[in-house]
Amino acid sequence: MRFHGQIEKGRLVFPEYSFRMRLAYLAKFKEGTKVTETINKEYLPKSLEQLAYYFVAVLPTVHKQLVADGHEVYGVPISEDMTDKILKEKCARFDGKVVNKADMSLEQASTFITNCINWANEMLNCRIPPPMRFENEKL
Repeated sequence: MRFHGQIEKGRLVFPEYSFRMRLAYLAKFKEGTKVTETINKEYLPKSLEQLAYYFVAVLPTVHKQLVADGHEVYGVPISEDMTDKILKEKCARFDGKVVNKADMSLEQASTFITNCINWANEMLNCRIPPPMRFENEKL
């Protein structure tokens, strides 16, 4: 069961409704029952725009440059899947661990894409096109 609250002055505070539901849920257990409460930080998931930019601009551009530079794996030109794995290994490290794109927050995805752009520029001398903006334009 999940109950959503927020930290205020160093304490976990629940909205009144969640607090009452939490108490009612706990009341269902027998006295002396051992339970564990897990606290997780909520975060915004990455956006579709971020994923689209990565898969449409960043990944193909880096892949084309790696192939153009002659990078190979066991004598076979590098694949786009391998390029994705290279970018993940080089650019998706957070707190010392590699994070999968599926598990990235909005902020982590933004940092990952920026890291990919910087890595491509520094290591491959490759410029990745900036994302296009169409919000206010009529197509």
